[in-house]
Amino acid sequence: LDARREMHLLYKVVRAASDKHLAQQFAVAKEEEGRGKEATWASEERREVEKARREVEAGEALALWGACRGGFLKAVEVALQQEGVDVNQASSSDGSTPLYQACQNGHLDVVRALLGADGIQANQAHNDGRTPLYIACQEGHLDVVRALLGADGIQANQAHNDGRTPLFQACQN
Repeated sequence: LDARREMHLLYKVVRAASDKHLAQQFAVAKEEEGRGKEATWASEERREVEKARREVEAGEALALWGACRGGFLKAVEVALQQEGVDVNQASSSDGSTPLYQACQNGHLDVVRALLGADGIQANQAHNDGRTPLYIACQEGHLDVVRALLGADGIQANQAHNDGRTPLFQACQN
């Protein structure tokens, strides 16, 4: 286990699908509540795992959603272990799902984990009709788009409420 932990960062480097994906994996935003000035990728991962644990223990319905938004796979795994977790639980404010959040932020490892989860609805749309595939195309996350296109049942032509499709968004951007 100790050897596995030591190799995890190297593993992330080797399996990164692109330079942008690698940068995304190690990016630490400049400001966030609770983050120390000397934050590192590893310390942020630990902080997010503990946050997910607290939310799971408190029975937070959106614990998985928050973990997916943050993008740390270990935190997502903790949230997925919650008894009765709904992998498709959407935010009441905008209808975004955990998968949508991961796709919007380009968290490829999280997207892959969610696509492997029982009951995942890869085409579940945001309140305005944007699907996870649509938002990944809009944000230019090519690796995430590839993963979604390989998912069973993906509807590549499911349109936004205004009629734009993921392909349109990809071409537009």
